[in-house]
Amino acid sequence: MQHIENDDKQSAESMSSITPEWIDSFPFERPRQQQIDAIDHAIATFDRGQQFQLVEMGVGCGKSAVAATLAHWTARNTLSTPTLQSGAYILTTQKVLQDQYERDFGECVRSIKSATSYRCSAMQASCSEAKKLFSIMADPGQMPNQPCRDACAYRLAKDAFIRSEIGITNFSFFMNDALHAHDIKKRALMVIDECHNLEAALCSLVELQLSSRSLRKLLDIDMPRITDATGLALWLRRTCWPTLKDALDSLKEQVKLAKQRSSASCGDVPDQALVDAAHRLDALLKLASRVKRIDDSLDDTWVLSDTSVEGDVRITLRPTDVSRVAHDVLFSYGARVLLMSATICDPTVMATSLGIEDHDYYTLPSPFDPARRPVHYTPIGRMSSAHIDKTLPLLADAVNEIMDHHNADKGLVHTGNYRITRALREHIRSDRAIFHDDSDRDAALQRHIADSRPTVLFSPSMTDGIDLHDGLSRFQILCKLPFPNLMDPWVQKRAQRDQRWYPWITAARIAQAVGRSVRNESDWAQTYILDSCWSRFIRDNGSFFNESFTSALR
Repeated sequence: MQHIENDDKQSAESMSSITPEWIDSFPFERPRQQQIDAIDHAIATFDRGQQFQLVEMGVGCGKSAVAATLAHWTARNTLSTPTLQSGAYILTTQKVLQDQYERDFGECVRSIKSATSYRCSAMQASCSEAKKLFSIMADPGQMPNQPCRDACAYRLAKDAFIRSEIGITNFSFFMNDALHAHDIKKRALMVIDECHNLEAALCSLVELQLSSRSLRKLLDIDMPRITDATGLALWLRRTCWPTLKDALDSLKEQVKLAKQRSSASCGDVPDQALVDAAHRLDALLKLASRVKRIDDSLDDTWVLSDTSVEGDVRITLRPTDVSRVAHDVLFSYGARVLLMSATICDPTVMATSLGIEDHDYYTLPSPFDPARRPVHYTPIGRMSSAHIDKTLPLLADAVNEIMDHHNADKGLVHTGNYRITRALREHIRSDRAIFHDDSDRDAALQRHIADSRPTVLFSPSMTDGIDLHDGLSRFQILCKLPFPNLMDPWVQKRAQRDQRWYPWITAARIAQAVGRSVRNESDWAQTYILDSCWSRFIRDNGSFFNESFTSALR
């Protein structure tokens, strides 16, 4: 592994290295110095034959423009072969981020989302559901009659994505297409943005989640008490899978009967029975796909965990090693792979988690003045499970005090979990406070953004992927360090595989949370860490934090 830190001398030398070989691919009028350094380094590294690069660029460095430039330059300077397309893929975590790429970087970019994001023009269903319905409604031996075939919104978007120089999409769509549709081909470059989320996204792709309530609704069967992955696999194979196949066959017959009863033909809008059947069919097929995949890939790296929520028993089966699936559904589709994030923190831990053996690492600090983004440690007590009951009352007082200090400012409170959120909701009696549960997160965020008052958003799930620039957040509070839950069997086994993983993922979450509020050079905000566990954590794990973070500590 090559590890390179940027310094002033390198920056001065890089400024003189702007050449026509890539400057015409830059999407804006003039690149920043950090962008020049990152692009020059990436091209030189790939030219040496290195397949994997990990690039850490602090908030404000403009990594999206770096990704777009390298994608465009690669597409224009690589010839297609029968086994390799000349273009590039840019993958990111969220649909809103791919919309931003498409909006900012021109006509050579085409975006695609899952078929569930597009509506069928021939029936009241998503393109995904409609396609399944048309295939069932067709007579035996006949091709499905799809009246929307030539104007299918999803098909048109996917064709444009496949033909484009630069294809933009989210992790979920790309990996699912690689697993099932196989329309995507290998390209000269793959850029993976927000790569600190990649291991979690790979786990979500292959994990199996079962709910006793949903199983009764979908299959009319009860979920037995299962304590290990082997027992679950046996039950899936002997009981769940045969019942699932019977349910699919029965539903297909119901769809055909509903078609016969309906006055609508295949070219008209079907009745509600068909639409409802489409929703159920989609859910059954997704469950069948997951069950089949688990049966094919289960080994001793998989872990079973279970919870109970209001009488609903939920089981999750997921792997602690995603290296094989990372290669199969991602890395094999890029001749060169650029992984980017503001919070790589430790390239060795990240690379190991993804099965990357040989890589280059390059890091650039944020250009934002640390004095405009100070991080204050103001301890009020430990928030670990053994001490939280004692600390919670002190937490509410501290949050109220900080809110009073910032009485004219909008703010963001990272609560850490819903238990703390509920406790604060009982004690924060301010009309400025906006809370949410797991059903209205996005609505709460939009309320905060739209409200002209100095509202304060309380959330356990906004440490990543949101942009509260300028007046949308002049202060933020970390109530609890975002440690993974060691009561979770998956976390226990994952931490055993690599002892550095647990503090690494915690440090990345902290750095991501701190980065939500200062988003440009003229922006400013103050961050307060209240959890007394911070002093020991930073002492033992300070090496995980980059210069952008440590320079702001007060």
